[in-house]
Amino acid sequence: MNSLEIKDKKDLIKRSLSEIVEKCKVEERTMTEDEQKQFDESKIQIEDLNKQLDELNKKLEQYQEETKALDNVEEENKRNTNTNKKMEFRLLNAINDIANNRNLSESAQEYVNAGIAEMRKAGQSYSGQIVLPLNYRSAIQATVAGQGMENVATDKLNILEPLRAKNVLVQAGANFLTGLVGDLSVPVMSSANCTWEGEITESKEGGTSFTEVKLQPHRISCYIDLSKQFIIQDSSECEAKLNKDLVAAINTKLEATILSNFSGTTTQPKGIFSAVPYTGTTTTFADICNLGAKLDDANVIGDKVYILSNSAKAKFRNTSKGTGNVGFVLEGGEIDGEKTLSSSNVMKNGLIYGDFSSLCVAQWGSIDVLVDPYSVATQGLVRLHLSAYFDAKVLRPEAFVTSVIA
Repeated sequence: MNSLEIKDKKDLIKRSLSEIVEKCKVEERTMTEDEQKQFDESKIQIEDLNKQLDELNKKLEQYQEETKALDNVEEENKRNTNTNKKMEFRLLNAINDIANNRNLSESAQEYVNAGIAEMRKAGQSYSGQIVLPLNYRSAIQATVAGQGMENVATDKLNILEPLRAKNVLVQAGANFLTGLVGDLSVPVMSSANCTWEGEITESKEGGTSFTEVKLQPHRISCYIDLSKQFIIQDSSECEAKLNKDLVAAINTKLEATILSNFSGTTTQPKGIFSAVPYTGTTTTFADICNLGAKLDDANVIGDKVYILSNSAKAKFRNTSKGTGNVGFVLEGGEIDGEKTLSSSNVMKNGLIYGDFSSLCVAQWGSIDVLVDPYSVATQGLVRLHLSAYFDAKVLRPEAFVTSVIA
């Protein structure tokens, strides 16, 4: 029976009971033996019908919960499907689409839009069809053992972290500031800002000894040529190779500029060999010790690091410390107990020594990628023009010394 049939049957039984009770009232008597038997049996029937109705309602609630659960699973599958679509950005596929005059996929366009938003926030323009955000992350649903669905943050395209890891200046301790908006002024304090005063005496102003170093975005431009055969690949290894080449191209240009003797222009930062004191040539272990003494005299108390050109590195690995000293100038990645790094981007025979926390490397916006399928088309190549915005400034020139290895 359905619920309506059960309720109707209950009503009929109740009416019969009411009739028995009403008859007894009118005649002012108790129930006869047959009436009492009918009354008791009717009560049992009503209780049984109530149980049936309860069981039916519970069954209906169970059906409703099961249907709701199925709807939730379907909705979850839709969300996961949409999330997986968002995870599908592949740079090679995007380059291939543009080179062949096709529109980007929905997920690729969403990713590029995030890069465009980063550029606009930083106040920079872009000209490429692909704008790669450096700080873009998305949350996907993943099943964790013993738990339910968990949100897991996943990188879409990891460029910023490999760039940090690869850059020798960051390894040396330089400040790497990212995601900047507009020009940045970094305050620099000197010892002249501090004076001895009485307990209630007004502090004196530091005057001109308080300075600021201004960082402004400069465009780094470089290019990579890819074969048309390469850009049609759907291999994760090929994608990783391209990402590695992107990082290498940008890092090489960035390091080569900072670790140079460029005097600096409105479009290019000044090289560190022009920005800090030059101490002449360095040949012997005694010369190295003198470099350390210069920084000690300048009260440079932070962790100091050497950065050498590869030619300078080779020279010091073969230079004995001299009479009374055992070993070579450069041993175990250290000079005189100080961490020593090298890079092919350092000016030839160049040496920089100092506290690299006094160097600021700044980055704005995203990486702008212009896909050019025409310039080298006759060679079967597609050219990627890369643009990124960086600046680098020495905050305290006295925290460094530079030299050339004779």
